Amino acid sequence: MMMTMQSADLAGTRLPGRLCRSARPWGRHVAVVPRSSSSSSSLSSSLSSSPLSSSLLSSLPGSNTEAHDTSRDISAQTSRSDLLRSIVLSSMALAVPLALDSTSARAEIGQFVEPVEVPKLLCDASCLEALSTVERVKLPSGLEFQDIKVGTGPAAPVGYQVVLHYILMTADGRVISNSLENGTPYDIRVGTGQVVAGLDEGLKTMRVGGIRRVYVPEGELSFPKGLPSAPGRPRVAPGAPVIFDVQLLYVPGLDDEE
Repeated sequence: MMMTMQSADLAGTRLPGRLCRSARPWGRHVAVVPRSSSSSSSLSSSLSSSPLSSSLLSSLPGSNTEAHDTSRDISAQTSRSDLLRSIVLSSMALAVPLALDSTSARAEIGQFVEPVEVPKLLCDASCLEALSTVERVKLPSGLEFQDIKVGTGPAAPVGYQVVLHYILMTADGRVISNSLENGTPYDIRVGTGQVVAGLDEGLKTMRVGGIRRVYVPEGELSFPKGLPSAPGRPRVAPGAPVIFDVQLLYVPGLDDEE
């Protein structure tokens, strides 16, 4: 009976800071008591000596100031490196077009910029400016013309087939028809009524290689029935004045060397 009481007293004994075994052989009791400052220090130092424990402790606020400082330094260096890399890449991007030749640069720009269609004309803006100083010839029929370029080849006899490019415009310069846009010149027989009377008369005094602006007055020399409008092209009223720009290319069967 005495032995049993001693065992019970031993089982209820708590040893500060230690794990105590129960006197009972069939189990253990764990007693947890507040640690003293000395034991806390020894536990912290033992944890710090372990690599795994060090990494865990360093993740705690204030547990490892030096590790946090190192991390901030690495982050700052990485940010500076990223900034420098961005600056270098931006500089390279700006320098590439300067290194390209003009043809390559135009090709690169053409990938992003939609090309603007330039109209094909026999008399452009500089030509129109020059026409202000060119004599305007008026024929008895009322037809007028200006020679943009005087041809040096043979003239076009009546009844002969001629090959030409033409641009038909309204009196205010709006394009109605343009053979240059089709890429194929037009062939007619001069003086046989295949074309409007004003153009027929304007061709009679031209020479191969010449370019002429023909002013067809209102009336019978123009289109007696007019011309219907087309998509993007104006309508011509019956007998309305029109303008022809004509380039005489050659006369088949005749020496057309300039």
